Amino acid sequence: MEILGKELPLKDLEGQTIGASKNFTLDLKKGQDVNEDYIADVRNKFRTAFFLYKRKKSRWISLYNRVTQVTVQPAEFADEYLRK
Repeated sequence: MEILGKELPLKDLEGQTIGASKNFTLDLKKGQDVNEDYIADVRNKFRTAFFLYKRKKSRWISLYNRVTQVTVQPAEFADEYLRK
């Protein structure tokens, strides 16, 4: 489990630290073997979840960029105008 945990990224796409919980435990059924196939399946789930996170974040960033492009920013007013 420690090896799989080390494969998770420590920072997101913008360089911010990803919070991690030390309470994360893997639910193992009684008598379940932890072999190469099981580890590969868990690793695949981690990678799939991270891919979905990256895809969702990139969609939000592209939507935000499109909205800011079509938004008209108000002109800045001089201090004298605002004091009237």
